[in-house]
Amino acid sequence: ALVTGAAGNGMGRSIALTLAREGAAVVVNYRTSAESASAIVSYIERQGGRALAVQADVFTAEGCARLVETAVAHYGQIDICVIGPGAGWHPEPPDQVDSAAALEDACAELAPVHYLLPLVLPGMYQRRWGCIIGLGLLRPYTSPAYAYNVGKAARTEALLLAKDEAWKHGVTINVMGPGPVPG
Repeated sequence: ALVTGAAGNGMGRSIALTLAREGAAVVVNYRTSAESASAIVSYIERQGGRALAVQADVFTAEGCARLVETAVAHYGQIDICVIGPGAGWHPEPPDQVDSAAALEDACAELAPVHYLLPLVLPGMYQRRWGCIIGLGLLRPYTSPAYAYNVGKAARTEALLLAKDEAWKHGVTINVMGPGPVPG
């Protein structure tokens, strides 16, 4: 199971720990938190699980390629891919939105989806099994941040639009919309 953004204190970490507890070998992806990623891997290993920390920026094609290549080299395949990190927080209403920041938010939400799906789906299609889980935002959008909602909606729709094709190959694509969580 590859879990992007798993080295923080939020949902990525919880998802990685849960998957490990349930028996999955986990790739703990981090961008800057090497110490935290190492601690999570150590914890999983002390509990009898298997884990690997991989530094990669999932907002870049190169980072996603390195992440997937490392995971496959270490574990042989990726059966579960959790796409977590995304947009920043720009709380301005639509009439005051910083256009550049809003476009960065949309790119941050879509980049990991569009970089990771072509890298993980072919192997899943070949095995006729796999699961992609994206952290998105489901309606009604409860966040007061317009740009954040637009970015999350774009990610959600990108994943939902891919689900029917994936299902033809035995792969599920799901979106979790957890709602507000403390940062």
